[in-house]
Amino acid sequence: MNHKLSSSREVEEKGEALSSAPRESRSSACGEHADLPIISLAKTMLPKAVQQSLTRGTVLFPAAHRPKKSSSMPLNPVLQSSLEDVELLYEFLLAELEIGPDLKISIKDEELASLRKASAFRTVCNDVIPKRIPDIRRLSATLSRHPGVLQKEDFERTVLTLAYTAYRTALSQGHQKDIWAQSLLSLFQALRHDLMRSSGSRVSLRETGPHQD
Repeated sequence: MNHKLSSSREVEEKGEALSSAPRESRSSACGEHADLPIISLAKTMLPKAVQQSLTRGTVLFPAAHRPKKSSSMPLNPVLQSSLEDVELLYEFLLAELEIGPDLKISIKDEELASLRKASAFRTVCNDVIPKRIPDIRRLSATLSRHPGVLQKEDFERTVLTLAYTAYRTALSQGHQKDIWAQSLLSLFQALRHDLMRSSGSRVSLRETGPHQD
């Protein structure tokens, strides 16, 4: 498979780039993280037993587990279940997103917006992920204390929160831009830490796995 998990060096380079991100344009802020959805597929490669043993019962996105009565959102929705889904999410994030006054996220490209998967994308973005600074900070703090590897749905939602935060950073000015940029960096560091931890888990599994005579 051509899509591989970013190396530690690549991750470090992205972290350095993020430090100067606050003054970049909307397109560069979005593009900076456009490859992260592909990384999400690698989470599915982690054996389920390892995911379950390393992940505790922390609920990172409570809204995913208690849909509003007025919403058609399924319980605990997940966008990516195949490589095609990953590539489509990549397209959504590369396309220009629009954030309304009510913080609702929409895809400006009409063709992409008409896809069935786009409806699920909007649902997760608008009903599941946090979009206000206090809530994003709360998520970052919880991620920093998370004891195990993130489940793939939580990784996916964190990536989407990161993309949203990148947009808000690019659209903000002055002190507000700095506040959003700090949240952006915190989320990136949390994702990098999780990727390094999940990579180490796979290595450990290979080293301790059963040996054939």
